[in-house]
Amino acid sequence: KVAQKAVFEFAKSLEKRGLLKKLNLPISNFMDNNSFFSSPFVRINQSESILMHQAMSLYDSLSINNANLDSAFRLSEIQFRALGDLDSAYDLYMNVYKTSKNKDLKLKAINRLVDVKLAKGDTDTGSELLSEELKSNIWNDDQKLILRMKHNQISFYKSELNFLFDDLTIISKEFSLEESDYNNIIDIMRVLILFKDYPELFQKYTSAQLKIHQNKRTEAITILDDLSIKCEDVMLKNLIDYQIANLLIHQNKISEAIERLESIHKEGIYYERAQILIAEIYDHIIIDDLNAKVYYLSILQNFPNSIYYEPIRLRLNKIMESAVQ
Repeated sequence: KVAQKAVFEFAKSLEKRGLLKKLNLPISNFMDNNSFFSSPFVRINQSESILMHQAMSLYDSLSINNANLDSAFRLSEIQFRALGDLDSAYDLYMNVYKTSKNKDLKLKAINRLVDVKLAKGDTDTGSELLSEELKSNIWNDDQKLILRMKHNQISFYKSELNFLFDDLTIISKEFSLEESDYNNIIDIMRVLILFKDYPELFQKYTSAQLKIHQNKRTEAITILDDLSIKCEDVMLKNLIDYQIANLLIHQNKISEAIERLESIHKEGIYYERAQILIAEIYDHIIIDDLNAKVYYLSILQNFPNSIYYEPIRLRLNKIMESAVQ
């Protein structure tokens, strides 16, 4: 058991080194950290790809020779998220789901089975899988809530605006949630409110979100760009332009992203968020302390009641202290 655990942890370290690090913008990461607006896929570090293959070999050996389902799950994660081999990943996840007696692992496998179906554009099968699990009596309330939120993600992609808003309202009021989970729900509800009077636009917007989930960013940007051009509601246009900028950052089109953010109208929460995202681009991507300071200081002056005031103040202080040293 000890030897197995050591090999498993070594394989995890190889896997981590074999992947490109995720972009970390500490304050502006609300879309990237919300499954409704982001993709489960990751990118392989091509210069270290051999490490990924070594990790896969170790996971495979552990899962076959030692019936280690944690290793089988990690292997399926690589097949799905890194390699995009949907069929192989689905079979591996299904094996973990059917075999595991660990409910947490079983739950992870169910969510990934749904993710694979969504990656294929099959929202109906994903919905059916979750509906069956929600009827099961093996899950506790917290686990059922995770399944329910996954089901809501599908409802989002299906543009079921009114149902989704009502269910998220119930969840936010009746369940004890982690702060990050609660904030994610509030962010989703903010989007739903903006689209409440525009059901046709919402349908197009959610089609773009499914494209993002499927790692088809270019197609998503095309849909969102068309929406932005046609949209006459300033608040809604701000949201759409903000998300386009966020996607452009992931495509390493930094100048285009800044240009899009600068075009956002000075109205509503997405103007504030756009200014913060620009600051963090200069801070963490371009590594331009001077421009980062200018934007951070401007945000503190223009948004004194911002919920982001304190983390921005602390970051600005740190940059200024580094400059002195």
